[in-house]
Amino acid sequence: MNNLKKWRNVFIIGLFVFTFIMIGMHLYFENLHKIFSSDEKTLSMQDRWEHKCESVVDIDLGEVEIRGFNHMGSIKAHMEFSTDEKRLAIGTDSGEILLLQTEDGKILWRKQVGIGKITALTFSPDGKYVYVGETSPEGRIVCLDSKSGQAIWDYKTVEDIGVDLKHSSLPGTVKIICDQEKNVYFLSKRYENDKKGKIVYRAKIFCFGEQGDKKWAMPNASTLDAWVDWISVDEKMNTLVFGTANVSGIQYEFADSLYYVNAKTGEIKNSVQIAGIIPYEKTAMRGSPNISADGNFVSAMASDGRAFLYDEKGNLLWERALSEPKKFGAVYLNAVGRDAFVIKDYVVFSTLNTYNSANWQLPTPVEHPGSNSVYVFNKTGEFLYRWQAGGAVEDLAFAYPYAAIAVGKNTKTKNVEVHGLRILNLETGEVEAQIPTKGPNIAAAISKNGTYVAAVEVPLKKNDGTIVGTYTLHLLRNKN
Repeated sequence: MNNLKKWRNVFIIGLFVFTFIMIGMHLYFENLHKIFSSDEKTLSMQDRWEHKCESVVDIDLGEVEIRGFNHMGSIKAHMEFSTDEKRLAIGTDSGEILLLQTEDGKILWRKQVGIGKITALTFSPDGKYVYVGETSPEGRIVCLDSKSGQAIWDYKTVEDIGVDLKHSSLPGTVKIICDQEKNVYFLSKRYENDKKGKIVYRAKIFCFGEQGDKKWAMPNASTLDAWVDWISVDEKMNTLVFGTANVSGIQYEFADSLYYVNAKTGEIKNSVQIAGIIPYEKTAMRGSPNISADGNFVSAMASDGRAFLYDEKGNLLWERALSEPKKFGAVYLNAVGRDAFVIKDYVVFSTLNTYNSANWQLPTPVEHPGSNSVYVFNKTGEFLYRWQAGGAVEDLAFAYPYAAIAVGKNTKTKNVEVHGLRILNLETGEVEAQIPTKGPNIAAAISKNGTYVAAVEVPLKKNDGTIVGTYTLHLLRNKN
């Protein structure tokens, strides 16, 4: 009888604690700004999937660091299909480049480019060259002949932004874009701590010709004292845009949030200051901004969860809060915002895992309801739908009307079943294909006409010590 009373008391206490927690969670999130109707406009993961892709080849990409759920960052890989869809280029975390023939998955060549990680990659529009960026002591951009893999020219950005080997502050070429006039735009960056322990940013944007001739650098005689992760250029080659992520609290020369640059000269045309929101002093952009192909719109996503659309002159057209930071105990939580794209008539944004403002590497007690999702609007700002990935939206690639979405780990739910590649129809909001991966999918690519898709998965160490997945490339063909 005493044991029965004991267990009854434990049950009552447990029920009370559970109820208290649930009430607290309800109160915590009940005022979260909502931009969509949860009844009709939230598209969750489908119960059934139609698998429309067949495997061409799976390729082992070698050994990489194995991370767990408590590590917020991901191992990377970079991929792109040639415009004619006949080849796929891949750059790995170990500094290796592979070129594949898409029809049968044959490796045409495979080579080590340097001693650093590959952090950017793109084909020239005619497919003649593959441009590769690395993070290394030299921070090079390398132009490779796509047929042979032979290096045609390279440029060492260490000469512009420096290096601090003692503190592992390496220059990295992190974004490369080619235009139809054979110009090559690229961004290199690094950071270091000054004598007072303050973070000092160093970045530079370049425009080179096809044969490695420098056309301009911005700034010309100095560096950007700003953390810059991304650049974008319109198809008319009129405007280059970039955003900043200056979070150290010191004063900057380049203190604005969004910059418009003359793509032909490297001169700044305009800039926009976006005020920070509590608890963040400054607005940080990491996977954006992006300018539309016609140059008329600029989409931007702040890490704090706000989404923006601007016109070609920097006028704000609309703003939406997709993941409003909320206080939980002594810290703030929000779903990290990163990607922003204008694709035809659609504006696409994405969020990642839930972020702890006190320490971004620490796990959070709850999952933010706005996390791990793709949000789609039209250009007037009308919300169309939300697709919930279940895991981090690690990468997005487009071949209209399709978006290839790499779904990685969920640091809160730890559900490994969500890993994989999804093919989302932007027009309907429906997922038309799923390619599951054992480990987190960290990179996605889709060919121009949607004939081929590719995914890269990485190994993951679960909390029980078991490891799922490998560092593997998956190349697939659309069966339709």
